[in-house]
Amino acid sequence: MKNTFLKSIFSIIVIVLFQENTCNAQLNLTGKWMVRCALERSDKASINFCSICPTKIDSSKSSMTINGLSFDFNKNTLTITKENEKESVDVKCKIESDEQSIEFKFEGNEYEFTALMVDSENYILKQKKSGSLLLMTKEK
Repeated sequence: MKNTFLKSIFSIIVIVLFQENTCNAQLNLTGKWMVRCALERSDKASINFCSICPTKIDSSKSSMTINGLSFDFNKNTLTITKENEKESVDVKCKIESDEQSIEFKFEGNEYEFTALMVDSENYILKQKKSGSLLLMTKEK
């Protein structure tokens, strides 16, 4: 009886630990990533891109620069470096059927991305609400 109880407790602990590390194990996101926003043309005069990327509009308002940012994933934390400012946020990973997604809150906005693997060093993240895309490249 005591042996069965200990096995049950051990099994529950292993399952909980596995679920906490599922994001890193399944998506292999641990480490530093360079992130760039993909531009998508919505019509002749406008483009769409993810709001997480920093933008600068020149003084004449005739052009705009969209800069990249850096993600650093550690266990359940994501550190975002945007224009030399760092902020750490909690990140939640979900794996449901064939879909793997990450969720976090940054600068008052909630983000949820589906992760699409391109190869072992590149991911595309698709924002669930808007469909905007991010390209993540592993830093070496």
